[in-house]
Amino acid sequence: MGLDSNANNLIYGSYHGGATSQEHVDGGTSRFDPRGVIYQSVCAGCGGNDDFPRTPFTWPCPLQATGNCPNQNPSTNCNNGVFKINFQLLVAVSTINTNTVSGCNPLTVNFTNGTPPTSPGSSSTWYFGNGQVVNTSASTIAVTYTNSGTFTVSLVVIDPSACNEKDSSITYITVHPNVDVTATASQVPCSDTVLYNGPVVTTGTLSTYQWTFATGGSINSSTINSPINTYSNSGTYTAQVLAVKDKGCRDSTILSINVNTLVPTVTSNTICQGASGGITAGGGTNYSWTPSTGLSNTNIANPIANPTVTTTYSVVVTNTITGCTRTLTTVVVVNPKPTADFTFTTNPCGGGVNFTDNSAANITQWFWNFGNLQTSTSQNPYQFYNPGGTFNVSLIAGNAFNCYDTIVKPVTVANPPPVSISSTQTICLGGFVTLQATGGIAYQWSPTVSLINPTAASPIATPTITTQYSVVITTTNSIGTCTVMLTTDVVVTQASAFPISATANPSVVNLGNSTVLTLSATPNASVTWYPIGSTAPVNSYTVNATPPHTTTYTVVIQRGPCTDTTLVRVEVIEDGCFDTDVFVPNTFTPNGDGVNDIMYARGHKLTTIYFAIYNRWGEMVFETSDIKTGWDGNYKGRPADVGVFGYYVKYTCISGQENFKKGNITLIR
Repeated sequence: MGLDSNANNLIYGSYHGGATSQEHVDGGTSRFDPRGVIYQSVCAGCGGNDDFPRTPFTWPCPLQATGNCPNQNPSTNCNNGVFKINFQLLVAVSTINTNTVSGCNPLTVNFTNGTPPTSPGSSSTWYFGNGQVVNTSASTIAVTYTNSGTFTVSLVVIDPSACNEKDSSITYITVHPNVDVTATASQVPCSDTVLYNGPVVTTGTLSTYQWTFATGGSINSSTINSPINTYSNSGTYTAQVLAVKDKGCRDSTILSINVNTLVPTVTSNTICQGASGGITAGGGTNYSWTPSTGLSNTNIANPIANPTVTTTYSVVVTNTITGCTRTLTTVVVVNPKPTADFTFTTNPCGGGVNFTDNSAANITQWFWNFGNLQTSTSQNPYQFYNPGGTFNVSLIAGNAFNCYDTIVKPVTVANPPPVSISSTQTICLGGFVTLQATGGIAYQWSPTVSLINPTAASPIATPTITTQYSVVITTTNSIGTCTVMLTTDVVVTQASAFPISATANPSVVNLGNSTVLTLSATPNASVTWYPIGSTAPVNSYTVNATPPHTTTYTVVIQRGPCTDTTLVRVEVIEDGCFDTDVFVPNTFTPNGDGVNDIMYARGHKLTTIYFAIYNRWGEMVFETSDIKTGWDGNYKGRPADVGVFGYYVKYTCISGQENFKKGNITLIR
């Protein structure tokens, strides 16, 4: 419809719609394109009618050209219909296209003239809002904004041949202030610590920080404003901080700092009374110690200290390189020194000496040297000298502070009678040994608990742990009847400190495949696997084996004279899935005696199983898909009658092949 000015007269009118439906237009349903196109929405196909003119192959009958319209308009009210009127006017249209409407300074924006005029004499003029005006026929132009703010961009298009001759459009570009970040770093005086003072910006608000540090510090990165880093070595280190503002604008700066890690240090010491020990300061060029008591030199880094009591020392450390001066303290602890002493009694028959410790001040350690190449760590040892003579016996006595004192005394011993005892012997756990003493007329061995006939010259010893045996030998010499005590050791050892065992992983292998055999035993024994040559290697706690058939491997370990043995079995199966790979007994006796009470289907090669049992009337009395589950002889909660039952078993083997087996079983009670 077209009207004249002031809508006084109808100039043009048309109607688009069906002849039957009351099709109409509600308000606000028209859209106008400045290029002369009208888009109109109408209420169409009202009352269930389909008479609204439309483009072929559109709803509600997309197949109407074939006469097939199975889905007629199901609506009893109106539908939405749309049509377009294109007046095909020649108009000038200004269209600004850009993918960038905001960003950080400096910001480069690419503008595109979306509808450039093409007629002779036409023009396109850009006003970028920053003082730049460009008249160009190019469809795309790039502009860089170097100031912050919001800029109004307009494009004026002039086409003398168009109906409207001129059109313009605008858009807005927002440029956010960029970040200008600064940061500082400073070393804490007299330390290995550097303080990084966080980024500062002139405008805006920072939202995030990201510090990245060069290697060598205690941390590699941080997201706090002012992190702290420590460095173990002197050198020049860099750190970069990236700051991001609330609008996403960012900037970074790199700091470089020369770190001098000459940090003052001082050591302490613990000495025994009467001894000396060093204390050392570091990190400086000059040192001054106080008090001077007990120090070899008060102006060096490492004086020797020998105070008589526990003393606290102070040292002033000056570093002329860093300009650092610091006072540190340390303690030299003086522990009490023991007093070593001992007494002894000699056997009037000669040879034997009993030593008694008389050391003072909480003695916890004894180190005896008997002067005949024999030693002991017992508090009150016994020593037999053969031959006799004069020997310089020393005792080093130590206390809980590891302070020691030494005393040496001469000991004169008469020659003993001609007696002897067997030397140290080694046996395996569970074994025995014969002890031997000579030269006496009577013998008394101890401890007696592991001895057979402890009054004999040659008793049998069966200790379970390493044991020292002593024998008191009664003999005669020029002074009459004498008793002499001699000692010997029986060392008890074994191949392994715990019971040995061996495992195979896997314990069931396909023919041609390998398994790993592992021995569990005390380490460092000699190991041999049998059959010889069947494992690689032969002499290791863990070996590989590829058995040609089901094999039981024997492993023997030896430590000294002791051996131990264990076995491990590896079952070898062949590929395929055969009747013989599953076993179902032909009889079972579910009478509750714990023997043969459950009927199972078994097989080493099976991965899945279905096992069902039927009575003579064909009723299923039991079924399972669990190889660990069997029939207990009950049916419907009651014991089944004795007799013959049929079974069916379907199974899958390791190879993935399937098979089944049928047969009979007899239930006996």
